[in-house]
Amino acid sequence: MNLSIIENLPHILEGIKDIAKLAGLEILKYYSPDTADTTEMGITYKENQSPLTKADTAANEIITPYLRKIFPTHAILSEEEKDNLSRLDNNLCWIVDPLDGTKEFIKKNGEFTVNIALSLNHKIILGVIYAPILDELYYAAKNFGCYLESSSGVEKLQVSSNTKDLVLVSSRSHKSEKLLKLIDSHQDRIKSDISKGSSLKGCLIARGDADIYYRFGYTMEWDTAAMQCIVEEARGIFRQMDDSEMLYNRENSLNEKGFYILNSTHNALHSLSENNLNWHHGQITRQDRLQVINNKNFALWFTGLSGSGKSTIAAQLEQELFNRGKLVYRLDGDNIRHGLNADLGFSVTDREENLRRIIEVARLFQDAGVITLISFISPFRKSRDLARQRLDQGKFFEIYVKASLDTCKERDPKGMYKKALAGEIRDFTGIDAIYEESINPELILDTDKYDLTSSVQLIINMLEKLVLL
Repeated sequence: MNLSIIENLPHILEGIKDIAKLAGLEILKYYSPDTADTTEMGITYKENQSPLTKADTAANEIITPYLRKIFPTHAILSEEEKDNLSRLDNNLCWIVDPLDGTKEFIKKNGEFTVNIALSLNHKIILGVIYAPILDELYYAAKNFGCYLESSSGVEKLQVSSNTKDLVLVSSRSHKSEKLLKLIDSHQDRIKSDISKGSSLKGCLIARGDADIYYRFGYTMEWDTAAMQCIVEEARGIFRQMDDSEMLYNRENSLNEKGFYILNSTHNALHSLSENNLNWHHGQITRQDRLQVINNKNFALWFTGLSGSGKSTIAAQLEQELFNRGKLVYRLDGDNIRHGLNADLGFSVTDREENLRRIIEVARLFQDAGVITLISFISPFRKSRDLARQRLDQGKFFEIYVKASLDTCKERDPKGMYKKALAGEIRDFTGIDAIYEESINPELILDTDKYDLTSSVQLIINMLEKLVLL
């Protein structure tokens, strides 16, 4: 069921996009930008003193009945409905903010949105944000990418690669003392500060018009859910202020830790100082090391099914580069599990932690000036995207070592497929665990077609063309 949901997300998105637009049109019935009169909005206040308008309720009455009709087995968590905690027993939950930015709606500045998201096992897999005044529709789904639909057409979004003269976006209505202090202490890095309402802040980063956003105060799940999917599918970073992952469909829907959005981890302003952790900078730079060892360092990330040829190609390439006088080291999946990651199994959670650790090891190798060859099945695009974000931009190259499942079964150098097919091994990639193929790798090596020598030569050709050798 969960697999079919993931595979069906692009189709599901079409209906959610339509219903978000309908809700947006309904909101505009209560919006008269040319007059200061707000009487028709029907403004009241909730127990927490946050405003509620007729538009909030009307939009909700369009969205939630649609979700209940089309997805009768899914749970719903909406800002404008009484919370039903039976949702906790459901691994699929729609998270809805019918009118995000009600204060901006009342101010009539146009910076309000309709937010709809879907969580699976506490993680967001789909997000839609519609800005009715701007007529901009942002949408994303897990492993599908992030897109903006507007009067100019449809464009795929990706965060900027900017690492200096940063553009910070902040809330128009929720600037805290902590935020102002953070901005003040990093004036040398921040070029400008844009104020924006609602989830449009995350959308600005997704489209590359801003680089960083920090929110120290409390928010709710429906404030962040759709925005997180849009940011992450645009290859941005969305984490809680303690650097932990934001989860959804929780018993307590309050986001108590605050959160941040970055286009790159290099642009983090908070470091880990609140956890008493600070990076200690030495007196020798990476450039110093590169000059001593005469290297132009980079990282090659080999991904593919077991038996596709990743490790064999990486080992041969390592020998070739070493013969050319290059300082190179190969990080292999099996080797790492003998020591550093010996405590991890092969569940989805353990696989993600396995790769998180190796990404950090690879970062240290890059800082040391070493050419790093990383050979892991790495079945999830999210983990490979994380590697791309964490490792040096412009010096990270994903190589998809492609081979058909039948070929890999036939090769079966470790006898793993035989054991998996016999039920002796569970969660084996390609048999009873999914492998998400690379979408935009720097190089595809089809080892059904290319032998070892040809495969290595194709990599050498790429590196020489990039003037890295």
